[in-house]
Amino acid sequence: MARPLQQVSAITAPPADLSLVQSVDNLNPSVGDQVTITLTVINNGPGTATDIRVRDMLPSSLTYVSSTADLGVYDPTTGVWNVGNMLPNASLKLRIIVKASDFGSQVNTAEVIGVAEADPDSTPNNQIPTEDDQASVLIAVVGSDTQPPTVTLADPIIDGTICDQALNSGQYLDVTFADSGESGLDPATILDEGQELVLSGVGAEGVTLDGAPRLVPGTTATYRYSFTGSFQPGSVIVRLLADSVADVAGNGILAEEIGSFSTLPCVWIKDVTVVEGSRGSVNAVFQVTLSAPSSRFVTVSYATTDGTATASADYSRTRGTLVFRPGETTKLIVAHVRPDRLYEDDETFRMLLTGATRMAIGRDSATATIANDDRPPTVSIADASIQEGDAGSLSIGFLLSLSEASGKELTVSFATADSSATAADGDYQPISGTVTFSPGVTAKTLGVVITGDSRYEATETFQVDLSGAIGGTLGRSVAMGTLVNDDAMPSISISSLMIREPAQGAVTAQFVVSLSAASGLPVSVGYATSNGTAIAGSDYTATVGTLRFEPGETMKLISVDILADLLVEADERFSVALRDLMGARLTRRVATGRIQDAALTALLGASLAPVDSASISSALGDDATLGLVE
Repeated sequence: MARPLQQVSAITAPPADLSLVQSVDNLNPSVGDQVTITLTVINNGPGTATDIRVRDMLPSSLTYVSSTADLGVYDPTTGVWNVGNMLPNASLKLRIIVKASDFGSQVNTAEVIGVAEADPDSTPNNQIPTEDDQASVLIAVVGSDTQPPTVTLADPIIDGTICDQALNSGQYLDVTFADSGESGLDPATILDEGQELVLSGVGAEGVTLDGAPRLVPGTTATYRYSFTGSFQPGSVIVRLLADSVADVAGNGILAEEIGSFSTLPCVWIKDVTVVEGSRGSVNAVFQVTLSAPSSRFVTVSYATTDGTATASADYSRTRGTLVFRPGETTKLIVAHVRPDRLYEDDETFRMLLTGATRMAIGRDSATATIANDDRPPTVSIADASIQEGDAGSLSIGFLLSLSEASGKELTVSFATADSSATAADGDYQPISGTVTFSPGVTAKTLGVVITGDSRYEATETFQVDLSGAIGGTLGRSVAMGTLVNDDAMPSISISSLMIREPAQGAVTAQFVVSLSAASGLPVSVGYATSNGTAIAGSDYTATVGTLRFEPGETMKLISVDILADLLVEADERFSVALRDLMGARLTRRVATGRIQDAALTALLGASLAPVDSASISSALGDDATLGLVE
């Protein structure tokens, strides 16, 4: 059985709501300027927009230069931007660069002229400006061929006022011929000779401008005119002569006023330099001069202001008003300078002129320079001393001092150096660096770490050297650091021996001489044998000599030969005495050597027990027979 046919509904694409925005980076360009027009088309959704086309036919005053688009291509001939397709909630931009080619105001209009989908609130290409798919901007190209040049007064003319005085090449007019009209000015048509500008009005009599204009370096349309003559107080008008400048078509510009300025009696103030001094009072005297006497009272106010010098510390704050009576041309302002003894840079403060009445201010400030006359301080370092201690680390402090306070920062380099104390032996830790004295600071302490020990030694020294002082000079530049020994001197002693007489020949007895502790210094001691019941030559060999203990050694041996004889006799004795000791204390000076007769021992059948070999047998050797040590 056949299935019944089902009705299928057509699928309609969702609408795409397009809008258009236009912006311009310069709404008032001059002729010849480049302008960037930016079109932004926006798809507000909800559907994808396809086959989008936007048209922007540029007005006649704008000439197409170039364009760039986020998507698609703009055709300047048709004015159509074929955008293509856009996803919902997306935007694309077209940037068109044009040149302002003609004077006037014109509207640039852009509109969406095509899209495949329905737009819920606008219809493409219907020229209805209220819909959001159309955007317009008014662009006004400015300029006029009748706009006059501008005149400006160049330095050192102050605030557009020329003071009443003789003129020189340092005072002039700068005249700028602006290329801002519809036809445009042509700076090349300025006359090369003759006078283009004239001065008129009160105060301009007898004053002219240089007839040969001079192009200011680095510009293309500004010319400089120098004055000759002398102004009197009054108002001066600057006019351009007829037909002295033409536009690009050769049409002359009519004579007209292009600027004006005033001339008045002028007040000037001069710089001053004073030597600071170290005591008493010093005055900085500013001379204030009126360029020409006035027939009326004229006034000007004055006040000090800080530069590198500070009021109260370096000078006294000063303010007031100068009054020039009719006919007067010179006044003095006195500011008190405070002397000091600080070495410092030259310092400055200024005197300002303000609020002039019936006159112009030609120079509104003057600088007072306080010249330093103090010598730079010297930096010195003092010796230092410390007990070295038995262990651990201590710091020895060296005092660095300035001969006097300075107003400037002072730095000095330092470095330690070995003397009898050495860094290699661990007596101190070597350092180097820089010490900085801030202004006003006169003392610093430099610490050097030392290491304590328990070894008796001589007092040792190392040094700290200063160099490279900046902001001062070197005084005492080398200091000695003394490490005072605080350890006890070791003691020295000699031990006695019992020796068995050899049956024949000789045997060597070795007496042990020992220090109670190692010393850091050499120790020397002399020795000599002397007879007791034992006689040198028959019982032993007389011995004289000197022992030397190097630093760190604690034991030495004295060797005495014991001689054999055939006599039966009692034990015999001789002594070994220490003498001429240096570097230690003596605790036992004499040792006894006791010789036990071998023949008697055999007859009596007695034997002696040997001394414990653990203490000194290794020092005496295998040939020595030891007995009790007394």
